[in-house]
Amino acid sequence: MKSSEVRENWRALLDDVEKGETIIIEHYNRPVARLVPYIDRTLYTIAIQGTDDGKGWQTMSPTPETVTESEAADMGYVDAADVARDTAYNQTIAEGEGWRVRVWEGEDPDTGAEPAGECYWHEITQ
Repeated sequence: MKSSEVRENWRALLDDVEKGETIIIEHYNRPVARLVPYIDRTLYTIAIQGTDDGKGWQTMSPTPETVTESEAADMGYVDAADVARDTAYNQTIAEGEGWRVRVWEGEDPDTGAEPAGECYWHEITQ
């Protein structure tokens, strides 16, 4: 598509891209840009962890939940940390004081290590 056509049809192009189309933009008959659908590929892992001694934390659910920011938004949450807060509020796996909900960026949380990057940490001590 020529750059002049892009200017004239911008809103329609965005609609097409949102539906999954890829648009190649040309300038003087030479491809210079590609307009592609935005896909949130940042994956977060949310895990409920428990401890007996406050030192050795283990993931309590059989499989930690994974969510992307766009999936969180589709479910009505602000972000993955908001999903974790809701998970902590509604969790039924752990009892007592020794549990927390953590969020890791990525797919494979190492329960013995600190989460990579920003995380939401929820520890209950009642």
